[in-house]
Amino acid sequence: MVEMNDTLTLYIEDIQEGGSHYEGDIAPKALDLAVEDLIQSEQPLHYALDATLVSEELLVQGSLQLDLSMRCSRCSVFYPVGVRESAYFFDEQIDETTESVDLTEDMREAIILAFPSYPVCSSDCKGLCPQCGTNKNTNECDCKPPDDVRWAALDGLG
Repeated sequence: MVEMNDTLTLYIEDIQEGGSHYEGDIAPKALDLAVEDLIQSEQPLHYALDATLVSEELLVQGSLQLDLSMRCSRCSVFYPVGVRESAYFFDEQIDETTESVDLTEDMREAIILAFPSYPVCSSDCKGLCPQCGTNKNTNECDCKPPDDVRWAALDGLG
């Protein structure tokens, strides 16, 4: 049986001999993924998992899917991102005293690892003007690039 009070708890006694399939959603607030300035998460995490008991081990594999908004690293605008973990895998040793296993935290970590490392809204994003902060994707500015002063100290040699 799957308990859906903001967690995914698998009860060992409910897993059938050939394995059991679990599919559902976990509320976004339970995952605590929203980072005010970087990530907005209002959609649930969808999971499709198969759980199997092998000897004294619980094996779970399947896929995770989460739709959220991330702030672009170049232009600082939020844009929609679909994060997928199609090869989710979890295993844990169990014994006769193990009644249940909560997968919520492990699934949270797996989906975080699937986040893009450098999120950009598009590959041709122009970013922000470093001088006035204008979003170059939507507006042009009259700023001139700063002078290249890296070699200025050598100009006086001679």
